[in-house]
Amino acid sequence: MAEKTKKERSDHWLAICKGHRITKPQKIAIDLSFTQNQFEKIKQGFLPEAMEDKWVIYYSRGTLYFHRSWTGYRIYTAKMLRYESGYAIREFYVERNADIYSNTDDKEDVATITFLIANLLGVDASSIFAASKTGELGALQLWSNFGRMFFRPDSQLEK
Repeated sequence: MAEKTKKERSDHWLAICKGHRITKPQKIAIDLSFTQNQFEKIKQGFLPEAMEDKWVIYYSRGTLYFHRSWTGYRIYTAKMLRYESGYAIREFYVERNADIYSNTDDKEDVATITFLIANLLGVDASSIFAASKTGELGALQLWSNFGRMFFRPDSQLEK
C-alpha cells in the first residue's frame, strides 16, 4: 500500500479532530515569545506518523490547536499574538472536563504546552519534567503523555 502524502495525512488528522472543541475551558496565563523564524516552524504543526505519536498540533487563523491523537479531543488552544518584534502567547485555554482530560494542575499544563511548542521548534525541553517524572512510573507517564515526542533521539533535536 502506498504511503500517504502529507496532504492526505493532514486531511486524515484534521477530519478526526474536526468538531472537537474545548467543552469546559479554563484560561491560564503564560509568557512565551517567538521570532519570525520560530513562528514559521510552529505554524507547520505536528501530525502523527505512528500510534506512539500522542498529539495533533495545527495552526489556523492565528490560533494553535492541540488535540490528543487517539481521541481527537482538543486539550489546548493558544492564540498567537503578533508584535513588532515577533510573536507571543500570553494565555491559553485548557480542557477542564474531567471526562475528556483528567489533569487539573495549571502548572502541569503550562509545562506540557511549553514542551509541545518546544518540540515543534526542535528544541530539547525534556528538562521541564526531569525532576517531577522520575523512575519507571515517571517514564510511563511521559510515554503516555508524549510518546515518541519525549523519547526521540538527540539527532532529531536542534543544537
